[in-house]
Amino acid sequence: MKAMLIHAYGENAVFKVGDVEQPVARDGHVLVKIAASSVNTVDTMIRRMGKVAVQHT
Repeated sequence: MKAMLIHAYGENAVFKVGDVEQPVARDGHVLVKIAASSVNTVDTMIRRMGKVAVQHT
């Protein structure tokens, strides 16, 4: 399946479209088909700051 990927963090980091393995629903879980999504402010913060951006959430 297609995914937006970040291979490095920092000011010059970019999102790139790539292929990842499709997840499999385990017992007691569901798999939801996503028709559309977007990049939001938190995504750009993670791209710029790495894991530091989400440590306190």
